Amino acid sequence: ETEHGLNTFDEVLEHMKNRCILNLDRCGAFIPDVIKQVERHGMKEQILLKNAPTKEVLKTVEEVAPDYMFMPIYMENDTASEMIESMNINYMGAELVFSTENAPVIQPEYIEAMHKKGRTLWGNAVLYNYKVPLSAGHTDDVSMMKDPALGWGWLVEHGFDIIQSDWTYQCCQYLKDSGVNR
Repeated sequence: ETEHGLNTFDEVLEHMKNRCILNLDRCGAFIPDVIKQVERHGMKEQILLKNAPTKEVLKTVEEVAPDYMFMPIYMENDTASEMIESMNINYMGAELVFSTENAPVIQPEYIEAMHKKGRTLWGNAVLYNYKVPLSAGHTDDVSMMKDPALGWGWLVEHGFDIIQSDWTYQCCQYLKDSGVNR
């Protein structure tokens, strides 16, 4: 326990209004409630909904948030692009999670096909649990303790447009020094 409480979702929205894009990760179970609050703050353009692409979540997104940016989370395989493309959903990209470099979602053909469709690809370098690799070992830990080229650099070289990192300053500095991010 601390003397500091948690901010409400409304407080967070109001504080972040007109400042950045908010990644609302894994909010699939309560999307209608989230959308009501976002609409109340007039922040639709600032919201990215990211979730596993279950049929229930996709149906809900299509019903209550078809114009919101939506990004499915694909673990090893793309399980829903075809379905999403046939729906009224603003399918802007995907988070690709893979435990090995052999996973279908990290193959050059797949990355190229997604980019040709204008999709943004999100790689996750965070190592929140060593038993659950999100990017086949190309993590923040490798980037910070060994060589950033083996973590963040590898993700960039393999076509990722966004890198999720707990070390944002160091990641941005590496990308700037590498000439990737000016």
